[in-house]
Amino acid sequence: MKHYEDILLKIQNNEISAEEGYDILFQTKEIKLGMRAHFVKLKIYIKDEGKGVNTLLRVLFALPIPIALIKTALRIAKRHVNLNDIDLDEIGRLLKYSKHTKIEIDAEDATVRIRVI
Repeated sequence: MKHYEDILLKIQNNEISAEEGYDILFQTKEIKLGMRAHFVKLKIYIKDEGKGVNTLLRVLFALPIPIALIKTALRIAKRHVNLNDIDLDEIGRLLKYSKHTKIEIDAEDATVRIRVI
């Protein structure tokens, strides 16, 4: 609080201009983006299904999925699916700069592990 009072006193005494005081008080911090990601690795396990379905899912998602392909799928989903609460464009932007992120979803029916690489 003392810092604010010092700056306001300097403005009052014409030692600095109001613009300079504003810049000091409300410095805009540079937003640092995360590391750029290129692929997403998925592991899906459905608890109630047999070994065959889980093996198929493991084979289907054996290779990492390129971020460009996921962003394309999100654009297609945006046109065909009505999701009021989810911003698919924002999800695409978040994926782009989220390298080394791991998400694990453990529900009653299935377990999903997402790793951004």
